[in-house]
Amino acid sequence: MGNLIPGIRKLTLDEFQHSYVHDWLETLNISNKRVNNVLGPLRQAFQEAFYDGHIDSNPMDRFRYRSPETREPQPFNQDEISRILAQLEGQERNLIQFAA
Repeated sequence: MGNLIPGIRKLTLDEFQHSYVHDWLETLNISNKRVNNVLGPLRQAFQEAFYDGHIDSNPMDRFRYRSPETREPQPFNQDEISRILAQLEGQERNLIQFAA
């Protein structure tokens, strides 16, 4: 877990706080989907520690998964579109130009 969140290696399970996760996430530039994937093992580890009686509560219970962002796909940039259109003519060109 020390590699997951820098600076928590010396903490015991009962010293870990929910705010450490939020503070650490503020330092990252990753997508919400990646955040959810990274935090899954941490959530599970604390859940197991709770079930085994090592901690009284799971600090990750209050942490909610983030909604994944959706973005519009952009398969070609403007220069690539221009080069494709230069190779076409007639209805083919019109169709591709409209689609782009």
